[in-house]
Amino acid sequence: MKLLGLIIILLVNNVWGSNENQTLIKVGEAKLKKGLVALSTPYFIGNTNKIKNHASLGNEIYQVVYQDLSRVGYFKMQDPSSFIEEAGLIGLKPFPSDSNGFRWENWKSIGSDYLIRTGFQVINEKFELDAYVYDINKRTAFLSKKYQGSLKDLRRVVHTFTDDFVFTLTGRRSFFLSRIVVSINEGKTPEREIYIMDWDGANRERVSNDKTLTLSPSWSLDGKKISYTAFLKRDISKARNADLLVFDLASRTSKRVSYRKGINSGAVFHPDGNSMFLTMSGEGNPDIYNIDMTGKILKRITSGPMGAMNVEPAVSPDGKYLAYSSDRAGRPMIYILNLEEGGDPKRLTFAGSFNAAPSWSHDGNNIAFSGWANRNFDIYTIDRSGSNLKKITEASKSNGRQASNENPSFSPDGRVIIYTSQRNGFSHIYLSLADGSEEWQITSDAKNYFQPKWSSIRD
Repeated sequence: MKLLGLIIILLVNNVWGSNENQTLIKVGEAKLKKGLVALSTPYFIGNTNKIKNHASLGNEIYQVVYQDLSRVGYFKMQDPSSFIEEAGLIGLKPFPSDSNGFRWENWKSIGSDYLIRTGFQVINEKFELDAYVYDINKRTAFLSKKYQGSLKDLRRVVHTFTDDFVFTLTGRRSFFLSRIVVSINEGKTPEREIYIMDWDGANRERVSNDKTLTLSPSWSLDGKKISYTAFLKRDISKARNADLLVFDLASRTSKRVSYRKGINSGAVFHPDGNSMFLTMSGEGNPDIYNIDMTGKILKRITSGPMGAMNVEPAVSPDGKYLAYSSDRAGRPMIYILNLEEGGDPKRLTFAGSFNAAPSWSHDGNNIAFSGWANRNFDIYTIDRSGSNLKKITEASKSNGRQASNENPSFSPDGRVIIYTSQRNGFSHIYLSLADGSEEWQITSDAKNYFQPKWSSIRD
């Protein structure tokens, strides 16, 4: 089929085994050598006059593929000047099956092991993407697939392709189809509202419309509900209270679930979807409670001691453990409680003067948190036993002073961590590999972003 479209080429160095029955990338191996990826500029074949915005579509496809593959940690983007063949002038299939096809030896000679060729067309607002993934050494295609969707879903279609590409090589799904929930301030007033968006900041949707300060958004495990806290006015006194709301994405409606006097904040869903953990202060000092989806208290999880504050609960993916921040030892530190066995909580962190905002990795083995040291917050990770403390972030402001990095959240596959940083005058979202080796800025407008949370499933 003759395709209108972008030609995308990705070249990957020989860093994976050749056994057909095994995963090509050994994800767990230390210091994995990155595959070299070459991505061509958009090129169109056919009558492009029928698609008035073909250049912008091609650029958007290019950017989605580039961002996905360059931020997952497996690849390094290659300089197109190393290409032997003119990517835009050759077919999607190899020569001689296509008389104008690519030549295996041209990619072999520059060290390429894998070649991906894609093209797209648009017919009556329907978007189609044809993708071929070739093993250059074996001279065969190991992925050949057509992707379809409406034109407005172009980005999601392309994310699906890059996700399949990563899955083909690693046996694991990526975070490319996941979403983020975040509290956003426009900068003109203290008000914040809750939004959801793709992991890369695209396809932004407003969730709340409370015209007040909204905080601490969180996803349900199935991705169908979002909890958050809003400072809402009381009917009689008109005083504001930190109430817990749950937003249903299917009905696009929110319901006030916990509105006891004082704090009702920092809620997270239990993995079974039947209850939530949150901090409430109705009995005096902030403590963590377990409530059902109607707001009924099922159990008080913490009680001080001696007026200590226990906040920011984070439940492990298997529902067995609860991590949270507590100042019971004098300074806020991260603790873990075994929900099944009970007993005293285990203190996890000892370094720094203020540790907060714990977030579990997808496998439940590690926790990311914000730690205060040297007059700023940074992101750290530690394993569930309290070992292997590692600093992930470090950044400076334009004046040379250290910038704070806060509120981490692991991606669904555990490969990367998102967080906010105030290094450039605004609070923006950044992305880092979970080992801290690379970092990218995700948002860059004149808004402030707070407490981003990654969905635990692929949408």
